[in-house]
Amino acid sequence: MNAGALANTRLADFARVSTASVDDAAEAIGRIFCPHELKPTGHSENDFSAQHNCAAFDGFSVNYVAYGGSVSIDPGCLDRFFLLQIPLHGCAEIRTAARAVTTAPGAAASLLSPTVPTQMTWRQDCAQLILLLDRKLVEHRAAARGNVGESGGVRSVGRPHRTVWTCASGTNLRSRRSRRAPWSDKAPVAPGGSRLAGTIAQCATQRTAS
Repeated sequence: MNAGALANTRLADFARVSTASVDDAAEAIGRIFCPHELKPTGHSENDFSAQHNCAAFDGFSVNYVAYGGSVSIDPGCLDRFFLLQIPLHGCAEIRTAARAVTTAPGAAASLLSPTVPTQMTWRQDCAQLILLLDRKLVEHRAAARGNVGESGGVRSVGRPHRTVWTCASGTNLRSRRSRRAPWSDKAPVAPGGSRLAGTIAQCATQRTAS
């Protein structure tokens, strides 16, 4: 399947990148997210394509990202944002120094910390819906809860229960399969950035408190 095949139903009005060039994809997507190393893997060079649709709001953005074939992605530390990645097609392996997990549609999603170096491998024409949340927004919400200071105290998110995403750790999505994300249609409906940041901050402060 071509990586752009699902683009028509995922934020198609907000297309930012569509290319079959690895270098062009790394540069263009790097400007939206952060600089990163991008390489086709498993002899999938001829299958490579990249699609990135992005709807940006104040403090967060909703993104659809798809790669044809299999690719390795090394962004290091994200630094200025959290990334919540929800698989729509294929699968992704996410690795940190502490652990590695595999995410897939209906099974697991991932939340990447801005302070933990991460490497990923997206396989089988992987496509993901990605929520980018500004780190300062999350840290501000965490500080408002009184558990974490605003000077960078939110570093990772724990797993207080099975519906919470963790940094480079999957969580079971089956209990939420019937809940359709409000931004899953062609035209997104802007969710509340502060409310989303507060949810992640709550998870982080629960981990800090423990």
